Parts: sequence; C-alpha cells; structure tokens
Amino acid sequence: MFAGGVVIAALLMLLGAWERRWIADDGLIVLRTVRNLMAGNGPVFNSGERVEANTSTLWTYIVYAAGELSGARLEYVVLTIALFLSTGAIVLAMLAAARMYRWRLRGAGGTVLLLPAGVLVYIAVPPARDFATSGLETCLVICWIALLWLLLVRWATPDPKRGALPGTTQILVTAFVAGLGPLVRPELAILAAGALAMLFLAQGLTWRVRVAMVVVAGLTPVLYQIWRMGYYALPYPNTAVSKDAGGAKWSQGFEYLAIS
Repeated sequence: MFAGGVVIAALLMLLGAWERRWIADDGLIVLRTVRNLMAGNGPVFNSGERVEANTSTLWTYIVYAAGELSGARLEYVVLTIALFLSTGAIVLAMLAAARMYRWRLRGAGGTVLLLPAGVLVYIAVPPARDFATSGLETCLVICWIALLWLLLVRWATPDPKRGALPGTTQILVTAFVAGLGPLVRPELAILAAGALAMLFLAQGLTWRVRVAMVVVAGLTPVLYQIWRMGYYALPYPNTAVSKDAGGAKWSQGFEYLAIS
C-alpha cells in the first residue's frame, strides 16, 4: 500500500510539473551564467565582469555539469533536472515520513496504514507545480530539504539491533549533506546549522567523530566562500546586494500580513 502511494504521488508531481513546465526570467539568468561558464568566461553574467548573479551556487554547477556531459540545449537540461529533483523530493519526503511513523508506532501491534495526505496537499498547490521547473533552484531546495530530513530521521530512529546510534559513516554523510545547505541557497545555512547542532551535541559521540563531522560539513562551503571572496570580492551573491537582503522592512511585512 505504501509503495503504491509513493508511486502515485511521484507520478502526480511529475505530471503536474510537466503540464506547467516553463522557464522564468531569473531562470534565463542562470542559463546565461552557465553559458559563460561553458565558454570559458567564468561563472559570470557578463564576460569580464566578476558579478555572481545566481543565488544558488550548487544549482549553477549542477546545470553546468549536466550541460557539459549531455551536450543538449540548456533549456532541456534544466527541465530534465528539475523534473527529476522535484519528483525525487516527493519520494524522499514520503520515505522519511514512513520511517518516522513506523518507528513511533513500533510494538503497537496491528497494521499501520500510511496514506500520502500531506504530500498530496503540497502537490495540489499550484505554485508547487509551477516552480517545480521554472529554471530556478526551487527543485534543488525541496530535494535537499527532503534528503536531509530523511537522513536525520534515519539517524534519530536507528535499528535497535545495531545499537542506540548509527555508524560514523552515516553521521558523516548526513553532516556533508547538511553542510551543502548554504550552497543550495544562502538562507538554508540556518536549517543546516540546526541539523549540524543536533548531530554535534548528540550523546555517545567521541570528540574524534565530532571533529570529523565539522570538517566534512564545513570543508566544501568554506573553500567555496574563500574562492568567492577572492573572485567576486563579495562574501555573498550579488542578488543579496540588489535586493537589500540584509534590510528589515517591517511596514511592508505588516501590510502583507493585513492583506492575508
């Protein structure tokens, strides 16, 4: 029953995303940057101008790698990746939910019937299907969140036959995936920090494992940050500057709240 629910939910997401497939203006900005990268001009919007126009670093390089390997038009490359990641996010989220509920209900006896009610609500919302493609990193964001959640659920609900905590390899893999958060989108550093804090403060870990976890989680984003500051002369993407991401607009927020 659960496997059937996963298949049906995944197909609904895939078909819904395909039906509403498109590419946004900001998605074309990503493609322009990738084309410059493929042409040897670097990850820039205009050749000779070191400006980081894309908010998601990882999305830029995923599209770049897929474009180089496939040789296909980037519009089709982005669409294919987006459909795969958006559908994969649904599957990963359902697997995590199933593991969590089965662990909580262990020993209760009887049959546990799991229905994909929550994920169907998400799929039914039009923006979920609209931005499953669009050329932006939304598909990567939801897939990363779903994967991190699955890994955390597996870490928090270990197999009783193997002890109270998972193996070191699983902890390090979870830490590595969490560490990619700022490269998926800068604000996901908040979510990544919470996940890493739970891992780091867990009981039963040796300090050797904790140090290894910090190194594995931080190595990739820290190295990229050093490169970013040297190449772009900014500690964050230029979108944060153009949109005043560090500012506070309380009046506008209260206006949105009143309208809603």
